[in-house]
Amino acid sequence: MFNFECPFMVQEILDSVTDSATVVSVDFVTQSGEARTYRGCLDVGANRTQSVAINTESGWKRFSVDRVTNIEILG
Repeated sequence: MFNFECPFMVQEILDSVTDSATVVSVDFVTQSGEARTYRGCLDVGANRTQSVAINTESGWKRFSVDRVTNIEILG
């Protein structure tokens, strides 16, 4: 069983990232139930209300705000 973060709280953290150099770590669960972690920089000019783009070492990936189990701003 996964303990999802409140989407409102996740959105507040996402909204606080205003610099494209800020590194964020996001733990989330895919629709198939697989737990994943992405670490990278957000696209600060993009709409980040549902599906959020993050630039990882392996390229651009997306995660859903309502499937996040943990989110951290690393700096």
